[in-house]
Amino acid sequence: MGLFDFLQRKPTQELVKNELDIFNTAAILPSSARETIEFFRTGFLKREVPVYSHEKPGEFIAIPNRPHFVSHPLYNDLKENDWQGKIDSVLDKAACYAKLVGFAHKVNHDFNNPNVNFFSVYNKDREGIKQLVDDWNSRHIGNRLNEKYVLKMVDNARKRKGVLIGLNKKILSVPLELDEDRDICFFLREGISKKYVDAIVPLGNEERVIVDNYFLSKTKR
Repeated sequence: MGLFDFLQRKPTQELVKNELDIFNTAAILPSSARETIEFFRTGFLKREVPVYSHEKPGEFIAIPNRPHFVSHPLYNDLKENDWQGKIDSVLDKAACYAKLVGFAHKVNHDFNNPNVNFFSVYNKDREGIKQLVDDWNSRHIGNRLNEKYVLKMVDNARKRKGVLIGLNKKILSVPLELDEDRDICFFLREGISKKYVDAIVPLGNEERVIVDNYFLSKTKR
């Protein structure tokens, strides 16, 4: 690895943390290992696959940390959230969302069938998933699903815990709106660049291994 490659890699790798400095984090973007690796590769984090039912293509939805919004027009609206201003609640909500994002992106990658939305199976048990497969197969004789494969795919996806992206105060300069859950949503045409990111926290063992292996592979070049 040459000096240029090292200098390009090091600032990004130093963003990887074991936990967020919540007092210096303006908002938390729930993300996945797949999105994070693309961020490392390109310098931009993009949301190409909508996860939430109310999410628009290319839209980012992040958990706001209310104290950083004191001078922002949305501050009074954020005050209506009971959990806002409580550090543990903000982190818990972000981690819950990150697990869903990690699951959704893993399922989308492994299944790779745009005609089937398996994000809806996140909270279903095995019998519920089997019923979904049976319903699909009864209506699509020529495009049947393999039940064992689907169950294994979902089990693997549920091991993902997601990634937390800590956004700094520069994100407040972006046009922001509140969604139906009073989280902030925004669009950035090219994606979220490094200037908005202060920390990247892999939440699960699989995410940590994927991130570590990425930088290990860069070192060996």
